[in-house]
Amino acid sequence: MGAPAQPPAAQSPWQLAFSRLRHDPLAIVSGCIVALVVLACFAGGPVLSRTLGHGPNAIFASAVPGYAPVGFWTHVHTNSYGGNHGPTTLFVLGADSTVGRDELMRLLYGGQVTIEVAVGATILAMLLGTTMGVLAGYRGGRTDASIQWLIEFAMAFPVLLVAIALGSSLSDYYAGYTLGGLLQPGVLSITVFIALFAWTYPARLARVQVLELRERPFVEAARMAGASGGRILRSHIVPHVIPTLIGPATIMFATTMLLQASFSMLGVGIDPNTPSWGGMLALKVGWLTSLSTGDQFSLADPLVLYPSAAILLTVAAASVLGEQVRRALDPRRT
Repeated sequence: MGAPAQPPAAQSPWQLAFSRLRHDPLAIVSGCIVALVVLACFAGGPVLSRTLGHGPNAIFASAVPGYAPVGFWTHVHTNSYGGNHGPTTLFVLGADSTVGRDELMRLLYGGQVTIEVAVGATILAMLLGTTMGVLAGYRGGRTDASIQWLIEFAMAFPVLLVAIALGSSLSDYYAGYTLGGLLQPGVLSITVFIALFAWTYPARLARVQVLELRERPFVEAARMAGASGGRILRSHIVPHVIPTLIGPATIMFATTMLLQASFSMLGVGIDPNTPSWGGMLALKVGWLTSLSTGDQFSLADPLVLYPSAAILLTVAAASVLGEQVRRALDPRRT
């Protein structure tokens, strides 16, 4: 007789979620898109800059003859003062507006700034929201009431209006805080600003989860065994809360990216000389709409489409990925 069949090995919730994601075409495609965008911005930008010999803020007067931007795949002279002489460089996507900067280079480096803000604001908001939500749900009483009041207070503010009123002054004041040159001027201030208004959603999710978990038998057993409140939180509650917040965190990444782009459109947060997708879009729309009817450019100009397409593609892929991760982590697959 053959050996008895071995029962299948038990899998953790993380292993089950990863197994579901591996067989989910939407998750695979959206994850690959997000990974390619990040790789193109953070690796492709520096490589292309060294290959072409110029950065995102280099100005080429010869690229803007007659104050009109050059188009797709154009070789321009590197003489900053104009003139059709000297070595040339390639503008793959043309030049931006009438300044003569490489559109593709600014698109890649602008993606770095936009992604840095979105990732930083998401991490800060999730850390702050999870901490506040866990404390509110576990402690209850006055602690819960105070944190609930803070959540309502933060949600009552119109974020865009507050950003317009305070964002510019805060960005100017904190522009020098670049974490040793790791961040561009203004990135840290706008990241913290967004996180201060985005933490309320994960706080509510964590609070509801903890309210249910603290009545579970394994938590009661730990409490009866003499475990301290801190140990119960670290070992029994927080590990069960984190998986439910992974999906919302991915979706928050997309929403914070849109919020940062909206701030840049309003001229708040990132320094105008620092490329970002929202800032590029604001520059193109403001310049194109100032042209009178009958000029050679319109709102359908590709210069507007490039940053718009980058924002749309990244936000859509991150949103789909977040939803699929949430479904994979949910045992009920709702």
